[in-house]
Amino acid sequence: MHSLINSKRPDGAGMVSSGASRGTFESKHSLSFEAFVSKCSRIIAGLALAVLALPLSATAQTRTPTSPLDTPGSAATPAAAEAPPPTPTAPAVTTPAPLPRLTVAGRTEVSLDELLPSEAFDSEGIDVERAVSRASEVSLASRRAALVEEAADAGVAAARRGFVPQARVSARYTRLSDITPGTIPTFDTAACLGDLVGCQSDPGAFTRDVVLQEPILNQYALRASFSSRLSDLVFAQPQQLRAARAEAEAAAERARATRDQLEVDVVAAYWEVVRARAQLVLARETASVAEARAREAAERSSQGVGTEAERLAADAGSRSYEPLLRVAESRVEIAEALLRDLLRLEPDAPLPLRANLGALPEAPNLAPDQLRRSARKRSPDVAAALASAEAADARADAARAGLYPALGVSFNVDVANPNQRIFPQTTDFTTTWDASVELSWSFDGALVAGARVDRERAAAEEQRLAAEEMRENIERGALRARGELLSSLAGVDARRAAAAAANERARVTSERARVGLATSTDLADAESARLGARLDLVDAVVDAHLAEARLRRALGTDPLDVARVEER
Repeated sequence: MHSLINSKRPDGAGMVSSGASRGTFESKHSLSFEAFVSKCSRIIAGLALAVLALPLSATAQTRTPTSPLDTPGSAATPAAAEAPPPTPTAPAVTTPAPLPRLTVAGRTEVSLDELLPSEAFDSEGIDVERAVSRASEVSLASRRAALVEEAADAGVAAARRGFVPQARVSARYTRLSDITPGTIPTFDTAACLGDLVGCQSDPGAFTRDVVLQEPILNQYALRASFSSRLSDLVFAQPQQLRAARAEAEAAAERARATRDQLEVDVVAAYWEVVRARAQLVLARETASVAEARAREAAERSSQGVGTEAERLAADAGSRSYEPLLRVAESRVEIAEALLRDLLRLEPDAPLPLRANLGALPEAPNLAPDQLRRSARKRSPDVAAALASAEAADARADAARAGLYPALGVSFNVDVANPNQRIFPQTTDFTTTWDASVELSWSFDGALVAGARVDRERAAAEEQRLAAEEMRENIERGALRARGELLSSLAGVDARRAAAAAANERARVTSERARVGLATSTDLADAESARLGARLDLVDAVVDAHLAEARLRRALGTDPLDVARVEER
């Protein structure tokens, strides 16, 4: 090959013309050499065009008169400017100028604050703790829970007062109808002695009807009674007090469970508002960028430096964000209405929030056994069920007293006018008293008491089984909630990396578009990917906070001490 190339030098060196046959041979080889050079030139040109077309085909670039590639020297590197001109003997093969290289600053980590919006939140607004505190004070659920506790405490007070003897004071006035008083016939001895002759002749004439008691039509009475069942003071009443205390404990635990669930609801509603507002900010930001690109495309089209297709594509991309904005605004309205209902605010009351999306929750560093123990020990639902079982057992023990005879005492004091116990009656107030001891047993009462004992024992056993079932569910729920929190935090890291990559891609695409290496379609795709990645990041952050709230509910711990649950 090297000798063939030397035979084609311009100065004719190496050319042999000694004979006709040799001249014919050299003429044939000269023609084949030119064909070979032409073929090599075509191959080299094709390879150069293929290399040039790689970045252009990746971005579907349509070159415009303003592209740096069309401006001499504007995008050429010094190496290209200093390239030597082709030799006059070789076929003309044009070497394309190298494409401009875009320098992208490498970024190993991007913080959440750089990727998440903060314009939707007020530094002086309501934080999660204030929202939970207000809901605990004003919500209907918390007020109902407080009333349940108050009623249970009243039940304990009533059980204590059951040890006090029954005391009753009554005052009575009675008006009697007119009656003919009863009489007794008696012999008037004095009149008979004064008239012996008449008395002897007619003794009946000296018989008189004597009224034993003149009727007292107006009667007044005052009575004070004191009584107590001594057997109940020993057997039934202590068990009633135990049942009332257990019911009060169950009511307190149920109220705590209600408040814990209310806290979860408020936290969920709060972060849903945060999610909706953040997504609305991102949608508006992306829509504004799309509108700006649409205006720029329209201006370029009017100046004749852009195509109508580019203008239409940019305008369609801008309009495509309008439904997204309407959906985001609707979600904000719905989420804010729910949070206002929980906080008992007016429908048009302002709702400034102070949310730090960049502050992620922390998962407790607990082993599964520790997590189960913490959930089992602090669950208000399990404690309420066990307290209800204790109350049912106490009521059963109290009902057992009805199976046996009852001993009771009573004492009464009467102040009456007239007093029925005094004869003859007078119109004076007279005081009398009486005391009694009674031992009684009821056959039907014993039958009913036995049925009540069986009922309360069954209720107690049912509550214990319910507590055991809830304990198992809560233990599994605590493990599941911790797994969801860990998964959510891992999802935040993944979404943050994706959002950072999409953010960088959008920046690079924007720079490429400024130098004519990216189309409006590329810009729209990059912005759409950037919006989707940031929306996914917002979802991941909010989901992490919601998972933390569910973990707090499962563990039954204070909202601020989730990471230190085992230290308590």
